[in-house]
Amino acid sequence: KALCVRILNSFLDNKNRTAFTIWAYDIEAGVEWYAPARYYADFRDLRSELIRLDKSISEIPFPSMGWAGFAGMTSDASDSASTKETRRSQLEYFLRRVFSGVYRGRLHPYLAEVAVHLQTFVGCDTVLSDDNDISLTLNNQVAISEATYCTRTPDASSEQERNARLHLKRSIQRCVYRLFLLPSVENLLSQFIDAAKKKVVSETTANSKKNQSNHLKVDKDKATDDVEKIREFIDSMQELILEGCEDDLISISQRRDFAALKDDCDNTKRDELFREAVREQVEIEVYVPLRSTISKHLVYAWLNDDVEMKHKMKALSKKP
Repeated sequence: KALCVRILNSFLDNKNRTAFTIWAYDIEAGVEWYAPARYYADFRDLRSELIRLDKSISEIPFPSMGWAGFAGMTSDASDSASTKETRRSQLEYFLRRVFSGVYRGRLHPYLAEVAVHLQTFVGCDTVLSDDNDISLTLNNQVAISEATYCTRTPDASSEQERNARLHLKRSIQRCVYRLFLLPSVENLLSQFIDAAKKKVVSETTANSKKNQSNHLKVDKDKATDDVEKIREFIDSMQELILEGCEDDLISISQRRDFAALKDDCDNTKRDELFREAVREQVEIEVYVPLRSTISKHLVYAWLNDDVEMKHKMKALSKKP
């Protein structure tokens, strides 16, 4: 399975323990969901179980809780924002490494057992249907997102062709998924995401101090420009992959599995499918980890407009 996982944020529960929000997306099924809330102890237990099966997992960096991890010491609420973000980032790195292990190294004899632990951790399982087709099932406690990525599929004249197009699209997305596991691409993406988050935090803090107010404010022009730069980065990654991997994508589309596909003489439909599949996977890799950051950035930028609109609506509600 090709599962994209991200730890989107962390929050304090009613016992002042830090819980982590895990987002997962199954490329083959085209389904995204939020896993049950997990704590540092859950990640630590998962790591212990995985190391018991595969010793090489011990080489993946894993964060330490420090003195706060011992009983009777300070609660997670005392941790600084930077400490929480560092721990979130390190746990996410660990999680993404173990989930992509099948694509990074040699097959391990206990790989199936490792997969069971990982799927349980994010709240899903795989089942084998009567026609030997492997599908994904979600546990009752997971939250399924209303937004799905694999929804825009090209028109097709038959059910067989529609299925072939969908399977080709997901095959291309798996190919792009593996591209983002390359160290050079992985480092580039990590640096961009970190830089984008730091820029938003710095601009928000600077504007708050400038206005001598506790309210977080961001200049609308700067916010719009920041979002535009993120879009430009996504566009650049999309075009880079389409151009650099064109021969590979064509080779994938020529497999017998996709023989039912019908295309025009200039391959317009095929190229549109390539572009759509690559775009969706690039957005998953780039936009999803920045989604919360972008949302907060825009909310702070238009905060005054929202307050003004609320006052106007309140005044209008009093008129006959």
